[in-house]
Amino acid sequence: MGNKFPFVTCSIPIFSEKSIEEVARKISKKLFDGLQFSCKEKHIRDEYPAISIANPILGLRVIVYGFGGNDGYIFEMNPDFSMNKPVNAEYFELDFSQYVAHLLKDIEGIQIKLKD
Repeated sequence: MGNKFPFVTCSIPIFSEKSIEEVARKISKKLFDGLQFSCKEKHIRDEYPAISIANPILGLRVIVYGFGGNDGYIFEMNPDFSMNKPVNAEYFELDFSQYVAHLLKDIEGIQIKLKD
C-alpha cells in the first residue's frame, strides 16, 4: 500500500423523538460498549446541539448532532486532526457509513435514513 493512507469517514442521518443524549447512549451501547458521550460543546457544530465522546476512538472523533424530531440527528465519525498524521501520505476516502448503519438498524426508537 506504500504511502496511501485512509481518510476514514462515517455520516449517518438518524431520526428519533428521543433526546440527543438518549440517541447517543443507544448508539454507544451498540457500538462502543456503552462508552459515555459526555462532551456537550457549542464549538463541535456551531449551529447545532452536539455531543461527543471525549477521546477519539481509533483516531476518530465520534459525534452526534442535530435537533432531533423531523430534523433528525447526524451520527458522525471523522479523523481527529489533533492527532499525528503520516508525513507525505496520499489519502483515499474510506466511507463506512453503510456498514455502521447496518449495525445500528435494529435499535429501538431510532430510524436510519441512508441513501442507497
